[in-house]
Amino acid sequence: MKLWLGALLTITSMVAEVSPAMGSDLSAILRLDQERYETGQPILAFVALVNKGSQRFKDLAYMDPGAGFLQVHVQGKAGELRSYGYRDTWLYFEEGIELEPSGCACETLDLIDWFGTHADTLNAGDPATMPAGMYSAWAVVKANLGVRAGDHVVVRSNTVSFRIVDSSQGSPSHRVPTASIKPDGLAKSPDAFFLSGAIGEDRLATGDIVKALQAAGRSPILAAAIVDRRIKARIQGDSAKRGWLRSLGALSPDYEVRCVIETWGRKLSQRKYYHSYGD
Repeated sequence: MKLWLGALLTITSMVAEVSPAMGSDLSAILRLDQERYETGQPILAFVALVNKGSQRFKDLAYMDPGAGFLQVHVQGKAGELRSYGYRDTWLYFEEGIELEPSGCACETLDLIDWFGTHADTLNAGDPATMPAGMYSAWAVVKANLGVRAGDHVVVRSNTVSFRIVDSSQGSPSHRVPTASIKPDGLAKSPDAFFLSGAIGEDRLATGDIVKALQAAGRSPILAAAIVDRRIKARIQGDSAKRGWLRSLGALSPDYEVRCVIETWGRKLSQRKYYHSYGD
């Protein structure tokens, strides 16, 4: 297995028009899968950079939040929340990805993973949550990896608002699905995101999940996050993974799902920002 990133030094632990960065043709978009959540639910975010210019944007940064180039901010009644999660420090020797005109590069994430806290810090199984209340969120992206001298494009997204309410039923069960689960059952479940990570492609195909989510009227952000999650978890050679991505690309008309597939196709073709299991 090879990681196409750089040299690891340390590891320390809806469409809205947005003004592009000054001197750049990049614009940033932040979307959430819902506007209202119950405590314990995942809060799924889709962050995208779009090249609205006529030239290729070079040296595009690695958008995994742990790398530090993508910074999501969440503010509540008491002020801005502290961000947790892992942090990577990398040394880069090659320029970042090139983003073609009209191209989209994105990342999906669960805000609970980055801003949630644990009621019992000594219990590793205690789920992270965010308190009930009103919140706003926005993203700031340092768009350049930093290999090209003089390029320092910073883009800020639109701001979105969401509410978390106390759940009378407590946190989602996160239960492991039974062998009989079907795509339509997963699509209708409030635990759909968790279930999608607990069941393999051989038992439940990603394409079937996407179609079931669309039929059930679920958010395209949820579908995009599930596709992104399952691509990351897929242990497969690059050529086979490219073929699998092409088959997914014909399934969804939703912009967010297509952007995830486009982003991964670009990573694979330019051989950057992913774990490679060979060709």
